[in-house]
Amino acid sequence: MDNEVYVEGTINVKNTIQDISDDESLLRYIARFRSVDNLYNHSVTARKFFNRLYATSKSLVADFYNADEHERKSGKIWTSDDITEGDIEKVLCCGTPVNHDGNLLKQSASTLNKFFNNKRLSRQHITALLTETVSIDRFDLITLNFFIFSQDKKYADDSKNRYIAFTDSTNEILNECMMGQLYIANPYECFLLMCILSDCPLATYADVWEMSFEI
Repeated sequence: MDNEVYVEGTINVKNTIQDISDDESLLRYIARFRSVDNLYNHSVTARKFFNRLYATSKSLVADFYNADEHERKSGKIWTSDDITEGDIEKVLCCGTPVNHDGNLLKQSASTLNKFFNNKRLSRQHITALLTETVSIDRFDLITLNFFIFSQDKKYADDSKNRYIAFTDSTNEILNECMMGQLYIANPYECFLLMCILSDCPLATYADVWEMSFEI
């Protein structure tokens, strides 16, 4: 155990802490948490959900490419293994203008930056999440789940039930990760909820981002 990184699911952490009854048991519990090479453990539960949501998102992007007329002409059949961080960025940030190098304009150029700062899933941020350079936060999970529900054909003509299903699913994920449920007073979360209620959630999401850049 000395050379292993101790990992524990969020719910188990909660239950274990509730069982701590004295200083000795508290110290024993704290001693189980280690860091190796200065890399600290992140939430195992959040990582589990992120990996699941990201894998589903890659499959959806592959389907998106395969349905594209230009891609069909090329003869290439896309699979989720072909999808990179850049492909996820291309779809999620399709409304964000790019500079002459093909990179997304800095988020600071958006009039929404004050409210949506660090909420954009750029390829750089996704890479940092995949390499565990940064911790997974609630907005990463919410955004990926939003994308998944935005593409669910079952709700193509049923925005009300899409909204209900999305909020239920997202709250379940957030609760499992001990991150608290969707908070409508948060501008970004409120924005996603309004988008999911629209006829075309992803298009609405992209259009608002696009209009927020003064170019």
